[in-house]
Amino acid sequence: MKSFILRFLERTELMLALSIILPLLFAVDVSGLKVGIELGLGIVMYFSLRPFMGQKFRFQKNLKAMLYLILVNYVVLSGVYVLIGFAFFGAGHDFFIGFILVALVPPAVSIIPFCYLSKCDSETVDVPVFISFVLSLFIIPAALLLLFGKTVDFNALARILVVIIIVPMYLAYRTYRSGSRLFDYEKAITNICLGIVIFISMSINRDVFFDLAADGVLYVYLVNFLAIFGTGLAVYFISRRLSPGKAVAYSFYASQKNVGTSITLGIFLFNSDTAVPAIIALAMQFIYFIMFEELFVKRG
Repeated sequence: MKSFILRFLERTELMLALSIILPLLFAVDVSGLKVGIELGLGIVMYFSLRPFMGQKFRFQKNLKAMLYLILVNYVVLSGVYVLIGFAFFGAGHDFFIGFILVALVPPAVSIIPFCYLSKCDSETVDVPVFISFVLSLFIIPAALLLLFGKTVDFNALARILVVIIIVPMYLAYRTYRSGSRLFDYEKAITNICLGIVIFISMSINRDVFFDLAADGVLYVYLVNFLAIFGTGLAVYFISRRLSPGKAVAYSFYASQKNVGTSITLGIFLFNSDTAVPAIIALAMQFIYFIMFEELFVKRG
């Protein structure tokens, strides 16, 4: 029975689906549970960042490819989100602010296991994610100050960055040598915490998802589809000609953002509607990986 429960909790796709579907089926008052978003994401970040610690990164190896991967994520993918989001919603819309928040966050940590499963060069893929997380500590506050000025509560922003990036990074460094049995369950714990983040976020925005046309949510789906599938596939086919061995890695960097951070920034710094683009992006990114692996990795 125990092993069955553990296997159930380790099924990422199943946990993701349940955390999206259940809030749509059942209305739950989660107004007092918002703190679960920060804490849950902080735990996810801790387990995601821990494998980085203790590694001896050789920054000179494939340095050009690493820089290109960062640029693909922070310039190409972010640029597509901002440009298409602006075209559909205009500068003042909450959904456009949500797309800006998606554009500001670093690449998704899930790129690493995705690339591992797809037999990418692990070191070339790992280093840019870690560098991007460090850069995000400067990029996010600077961009929010430039774009939104004093309308953003920077005390709240500082708390968010501490809880979901700085503390997890510190704890990951302090415990990377630990042999605790806790880490035997890290996938299950990560899935539970990510599920909590999505469940609370979806519950807060439940009414929006039931009023697709009036609130423009269908356009949010379209922008995310064009950014994730359009950019990811375009970069894959272009890089397959220029750098065949790294085409899969380029595609993941061109489609995957750490949207959990965007959800947190939207809900705590703006309003619940600004988190909707990131919630939808989270599901679409996972769908993209499943589709991409099936069509282009397994079939060669």
